[in-house]
Amino acid sequence: MRTEEALKSCCDRARQERDYTAYLQAESGLADLYLKAGRFEEAFLAAEDVLMLMEELNLEETESFGAALVQAAVACRESGRSREALKNFTRALRLFESLCKPQDGRFAFLQHQIGQLLEQLGEGDKAAAFWENALKLLGKRPDEQAQAAQIKTDLALLALKEQQPQKAQELFREAAAGFESCSRQEDVRYSAALAGLGEALFSQGRLEKALEAYERALAVIEEQFGKNESYSILCRNCAAICRRLGEDGRAGRFEKAALGGLGEKD
Repeated sequence: MRTEEALKSCCDRARQERDYTAYLQAESGLADLYLKAGRFEEAFLAAEDVLMLMEELNLEETESFGAALVQAAVACRESGRSREALKNFTRALRLFESLCKPQDGRFAFLQHQIGQLLEQLGEGDKAAAFWENALKLLGKRPDEQAQAAQIKTDLALLALKEQQPQKAQELFREAAAGFESCSRQEDVRYSAALAGLGEALFSQGRLEKALEAYERALAVIEEQFGKNESYSILCRNCAAICRRLGEDGRAGRFEKAALGGLGEKD
């Protein structure tokens, strides 16, 4: 990857020479660099600069402009501009719909991103509609099962939030199976799906099954991420279930493990 200094130098040179293609490439490269470095405000400014220049050059009806919209949307989202991110993702989706074939993989990706933003903005019903449409686009293609599992996890979390534990349970199971089928256990949503399954089962009073799901989640978290704060929270959940089941000794062990997870975080 080119350095920030090299990219800025390229921008300056391209600006002087009025080489707009080179300028756009370098400025877009800067936006990517800033995103990867967690410098989201700078990424936002660079991405916006790219969009404005492309609009001045009448490039709004090109796939390159669609890619720039996606980059800008990510920068907006990461810098806390959720509504602006939603606007850019939606604009990119409409543009690609007019330019690309229906099987283009970007459609499902964009529907997923739009749904996540809508859910964050409190529009759960609209979010679910976008996620379900994304799943239809993905179908049962083996190469897209990881993304499908991620979307099912989001749908399940929404169902749990809306107090639909049985629906959430089914979606969490499908999501976990999807991650396992494509060997994506390192995805943070895999452990989230297992933990969510535990919560859905607990909400239905199925304590033993909930405990099993929580323990599976604990094993994955410990293996993939170590004994972090999420590990401690799940240990406390397991301890609470054990107390209700009258297994005080086992509950004590979970409570001790919870303290160990917090200690590792510190």
